[in-house]
Amino acid sequence: MNEQPVLDVVDLSTLEYETAEDQVERFERTWGVPPAAVALPVLLPNGVPFENDFVEALGIRYGGASPKKYLGGIAYEFAKLGLDVMLTVTPTMQFVRSDSLHVIDITGAGSPQACIAKAATRRLLARLIEQASEKVRQACDEAAQHSPRPPKLAGLALDLVDVWGMGAEDERISLVCFCQECREQLGLMSKKGRRIVEAFERFPNPWNLVLRDSGSGIQPISELRWGMPAKAIVDLSHLKGFDKIHDRAGLDVVHEAELLMEYMQARHRQVVQVAAELFADAQRHGLSRIVIVEGELYGWTSGVFIEQLDTSDVCDELWYDPTEQGLTTSRIPFRSYMWRRCRYFLDNFFDFVAKCQDEEKRTATGLARYPDSRVRHILELRRRQVMAARLSEKLDLFCLPPLADGQGGRIGFVGASVSPELSTQIVGNVKLVTASPDLIEED
Repeated sequence: MNEQPVLDVVDLSTLEYETAEDQVERFERTWGVPPAAVALPVLLPNGVPFENDFVEALGIRYGGASPKKYLGGIAYEFAKLGLDVMLTVTPTMQFVRSDSLHVIDITGAGSPQACIAKAATRRLLARLIEQASEKVRQACDEAAQHSPRPPKLAGLALDLVDVWGMGAEDERISLVCFCQECREQLGLMSKKGRRIVEAFERFPNPWNLVLRDSGSGIQPISELRWGMPAKAIVDLSHLKGFDKIHDRAGLDVVHEAELLMEYMQARHRQVVQVAAELFADAQRHGLSRIVIVEGELYGWTSGVFIEQLDTSDVCDELWYDPTEQGLTTSRIPFRSYMWRRCRYFLDNFFDFVAKCQDEEKRTATGLARYPDSRVRHILELRRRQVMAARLSEKLDLFCLPPLADGQGGRIGFVGASVSPELSTQIVGNVKLVTASPDLIEED
């Protein structure tokens, strides 16, 4: 079997500095093989890159030229090179202003990110995916007469890497989402009903067994498998020193571990149900249903057990970080995503770039407290962080699991369209919205 590589254009803004030909050529120089397909985003952190029923279309100056191009025109540029097109969906929709769609953490605090479980979010996403698919199919048809091979819309990839955010303060863990709809859904997915949510409305709670406030974020225990016995969870928590807070509170840690697994399984079922709904149209049209996750046994920010995704009942293909050792699929194929933590750092980098150029977010979020010089410093720090996670050597490709002969196993890899030079250009050209002097905090 030959490699089936995919070029992932994580954000269309990268094509303001390079053309489709540029990115395909760089991909082949990096990996020694050309891509067979390109993955293009249905949604951007700051909007929708095509004409739609809901918001103003967001175009880009393709290759720095005018007039602007939109998703269909960009798909045409890749399709005429003979590449199939896949669509990626990052469903958090940071650009959505409606509080009714936003996530809410366990304490009741909201954040400007869409909750994927809300019925209105799912309807909106399904409609945008349908409209994007129509435009890409048309682009592939138009490109066929100029292409060395007939291109097609080949798949839909759902990016679940960071759909459920986490926060912590003074050892109190705050996870999302616990809006009314999530509470109802989790209750239906758990044999404990709504009581499963109530178990986490106290301190300490079962999360404290496996999540710890590190001061700069949350340190998780991710070696948790579906149905892991409560005693095994407790032993792992004790080994890593996470259970001290429960000892001080005098709680029954075995019971806490049982509640924890019940919650994790309910959240997994909820995400799988959402994915099935978003994949429904793709499945009717014969597209590959692809799920993108980091690669841990349990992903706290995705809410899924990766081993439970290895079934055609959920998806047709997985993309995940190859540095997560020992993970392979036996029933469905996977592609190794050549970036540590898969799309986590990439998604957050482009989200932050968009946030810095958005007047509302520069005013109404934590960024409002920082002077422009500090924000520029953070931008450069984020750029270096994302590039440090890049896998870009032919040795990295050589070290991947061998290509599979059967139904499951590795069928290829995914390379993102971001390079050190390109990321430097993106950061250098950020049109930073100036903060209000009244909001800036003194150092």
